[in-house]
Amino acid sequence: MKQLTIAVPSYNSAAFISKGLDSYIYEDGTMDPRLEVIIVNDGSTDDTLKVARSYEERFPDGFTVIDKENGGHGSGINAGIDAARGRYYKVIDSDDWILTENLKDILDSLEASGADIVTTGFHTVNLASNVTLAYGAGDEKRELKMSEFVKIKDDILSAQMFHGLMYNTEFYRAAGIRMSEGVFFEDQEYAILPFMHAQTILLLPYFMYEYQTGNQSQSVNFENQGKKSDHLLIVLKNLIHYYNKIFENADGTAETEARRQYCSWRISNVVTSYYAAVLVKSSEREEGREKAAIFRGYLEDEAPDIAAATEDKYSKLTRMSRIPGVSAVYGKLFNSGLYKTFKKHWIK
Repeated sequence: MKQLTIAVPSYNSAAFISKGLDSYIYEDGTMDPRLEVIIVNDGSTDDTLKVARSYEERFPDGFTVIDKENGGHGSGINAGIDAARGRYYKVIDSDDWILTENLKDILDSLEASGADIVTTGFHTVNLASNVTLAYGAGDEKRELKMSEFVKIKDDILSAQMFHGLMYNTEFYRAAGIRMSEGVFFEDQEYAILPFMHAQTILLLPYFMYEYQTGNQSQSVNFENQGKKSDHLLIVLKNLIHYYNKIFENADGTAETEARRQYCSWRISNVVTSYYAAVLVKSSEREEGREKAAIFRGYLEDEAPDIAAATEDKYSKLTRMSRIPGVSAVYGKLFNSGLYKTFKKHWIK
C-alpha cells in the first residue's frame, strides 16, 4: 500500500528537475514500494514533460505524470491530491529534493500513524548567501492533540511552513480544501487551512525537505515579495474568509479553541508578512503605506482579533518604511544566517 504521495508541481523545470526526482530513488536504484511521486507538468514549454515521462517509464509503479494546462502552483497541488493513492500527501517543488537516507524511517512512521498532520524537519539552502538553516520538529517522535501542540507552537517552526508539512489524504479530502490557482503565495493556504480542521499532529525527528532559496525568480525572493504583494493580499483575504466561516459558529470545546487560537496566530503572521511586503520590501513606499492602511481598515472590520494582534507590527513597520535604506538592511538580514533567529522572535 502506498503510504506517501509526493506531488511535484513543475513548470519549465527540465534543466533541474532530475536532482529532485533522483532523490526519491534509493542508492541501489530501487524505489520504496510505499512511495508514489506524481509529477504535475503545468503546461511547460520546455522538455519537462519528456524528462518526467522518462522516470515514469523506468518506475511505472513509483512515478506518475499528469500533463495539464498551465494553472499555477496551486493548481498542481489540487491536481496531485485528486490523483493521490498514498495515505499521506506532501508537496515538494520541482527545484527541491529530499534527504533520501531518511525516507525509510519516515515511511515506517507514516505506516504506523493515523494523525491528521505530520511535520518533519527541513533545511533552507540559500544559493545567494551559501547559508543553510535547519528547521527541526524536535528530537523525538510525538503525536499531540491540537490543544497540546498549541502550547509548544513557537518552538516548532517546521509546522508553520509549507516545507515541513504533510497531510493525511483522507482528512485533507474530507475537509474539501482547495488551493487558490493562478496566484503566488498559495503555500500559505496549504500551511494553514488544514489546521482549522485538524485534531492531531505527529512530530517526526527526521529531516526530509531540502528547500532551495536565493533564486531570483522565486515568489519568496525578497524583491518579489514586494512586487507581488497583490497576490499575497488575495491569499490573505481567502484565509480570513475561511477562518471566519469555520469558527463563526464554533462549538467552544477546548480542541476547537486550540485550532482557532493557532490559526489566528498563523494568519497574524501572514498579515505581518503583507505589511512587510508593502511597507519595507516594496520600492513604492508611499503607495505601500496607503495599501497597508486600506488593508488595516478591512482587517478591523473582518477580523478584529487579528487586527488587534498585529497592530504593534503595523506601527513598527510603518515607522521603518520612512527610514532611508531600510530595504537594503532588511534584505541582507533576509539572506543571512540570522534570519531564522529574527523570524522566531518576530512572530511571537
